[in-house]
Amino acid sequence: MTITLHYAYTLDSTNPTYLGERDFLLKVAENDPLRLYGLGQGTGSSGLSVTLDSVGRPVIGYGYDLEAHAKNAYADLLAAGATIATGTTAATLQSAINGYAAGTTTLAQLNALIHLPSEAAATTLLNNIALTAETGLDSFLSGLGINWISSVPGSQEYAVLLSMWYQSPGGSGKNGYFMNSAGQPSQMTQALIAGNRAEVWYQMRYQSSQGDNGIAKRRYAESAVFGLYNESNALTSPSSVPPLEAEQVYQMLTKYRSTIILKYEKNFGTDPNSANPNMPANQILAANTAYGLTGSNAVQTLTQEFNPAATVLDGIYGFTFSALNIFDTSAPSAAYNVRTISRTSDTSADLLIGGAGNDTLTGGTGSVNGGNVYVYMAPASGTTTETINDSQDKSNGSIYVGSTQLTTAGTVIGFTGMDSTSTVALPVYDWKGTDGTLYQYKPNDAFGGVSGTGTLTISGGALSTPGDKIVINNFNMSKAQSATGYLGIHLADTLGIMPGSSYANSFVVGSPTIPNQTASVQNVQSFTISDLQARSTAQTVTLALTGGTGNDIVVIDFSLDDAANDIEWRVAA
Repeated sequence: MTITLHYAYTLDSTNPTYLGERDFLLKVAENDPLRLYGLGQGTGSSGLSVTLDSVGRPVIGYGYDLEAHAKNAYADLLAAGATIATGTTAATLQSAINGYAAGTTTLAQLNALIHLPSEAAATTLLNNIALTAETGLDSFLSGLGINWISSVPGSQEYAVLLSMWYQSPGGSGKNGYFMNSAGQPSQMTQALIAGNRAEVWYQMRYQSSQGDNGIAKRRYAESAVFGLYNESNALTSPSSVPPLEAEQVYQMLTKYRSTIILKYEKNFGTDPNSANPNMPANQILAANTAYGLTGSNAVQTLTQEFNPAATVLDGIYGFTFSALNIFDTSAPSAAYNVRTISRTSDTSADLLIGGAGNDTLTGGTGSVNGGNVYVYMAPASGTTTETINDSQDKSNGSIYVGSTQLTTAGTVIGFTGMDSTSTVALPVYDWKGTDGTLYQYKPNDAFGGVSGTGTLTISGGALSTPGDKIVINNFNMSKAQSATGYLGIHLADTLGIMPGSSYANSFVVGSPTIPNQTASVQNVQSFTISDLQARSTAQTVTLALTGGTGNDIVVIDFSLDDAANDIEWRVAA
């Protein structure tokens, strides 16, 4: 998937261009009081002299780092129209700046050497350094083959990247947003290379704030301008988001939600579990205020950000799951190696999407939307098994392969045989749907009316790749053969008949003949007829006797192992 670039500049209404967008981001982040002072809206002119940034480094203007630019500071300041003390040279200024870090120069001594006469001079200095930063960022991105984004023409996305590069690119022994200390690409840079917009957004919003409120505010705003979606109208027109992009967004959320995202939002933004998860708070509110972000351009809360993707996926499956009740493990392991989702402690119902690996999915205990919805997405290559442990044991819920729901499996087609791997040998039975999907059931116990549950394995048919499987543990056969079904699956009722009068369940002791087949009777013959499951309602069993001559005498003797008296026996005429 590629990252779409946008060119709707909205931050600076007086200059709706890339330069306006870039400068606004940098000015608000680096020294907003000075920006407002230049507009005649404040008295914060402190940036015209040397001050200290949040980590104690001497800066001037809009975050011009004197230590980082010590070698070129004289030329840079001179070009911007700065006031430089008489007799000061490039060498003496560099020595004074380096002396501050060594403790031999004071802040007052630096201010005696340099000063910016106006906000306009600070803007000139900013523009000159920003141009140098653009050259460095362009070279870095081009060297990694990311040629689709550069300063010409400058997009909103590029303006955000430039703002981050201006603050801390990394490399040369220092960890930054684009490189580590050894110059290797950061996780954000790797996501840019992969064209994974959701991951870039995540790295911006959550992984680059360093636990600082001011940087958190900055990253909330910058990630909002960059955007979680390729579609600029995603928040107002969710249907514009393609399903694959909606899945990628949730693959990212599924990976990081419990370990990073939920905790971060609680500390710096709006707590998703609060009474008002759509109300901007903390640094989200601060970012919207400082950057003048409103409406769909504003920093969204976590719930609001994921509403478009939730709307798309809800539309596919016909439900209305909330934005934070959707999970997706269908990404290849190389992107997000999440293979297990367990929601047993949650009282909601969930939409869980898997399939790229051998996933194990367990939904919540609630019944919203009719229960949990499980989706198997076939992998691009290889075979996988999706294991479902539904925590509800209810008739509600459903299972999909792609966008197709698994429902009626048709009639039972055969007795596979006995599973000798269990402590007690257990039978295995097959059903096949009209689409060729095979449903294979093995009970959990000897099936003397004990649990009524077992393991259902689904393969073939809708799961078009041989070897792909869906395994449902503790599948409730009693419910599956009732009118309501189980997880949306309906399996046809099944009786078995076997020669002999052991009165044991024929599904346990051997291979019964499936109904609609004939059994030959000569002289005296005993049969055992068994049901595949325990019953809670009365059942009717009909014996149809055919053949023989008019002189034959047929005697039917019933011996019922039916303590509940809930079976009615009939002999067809």
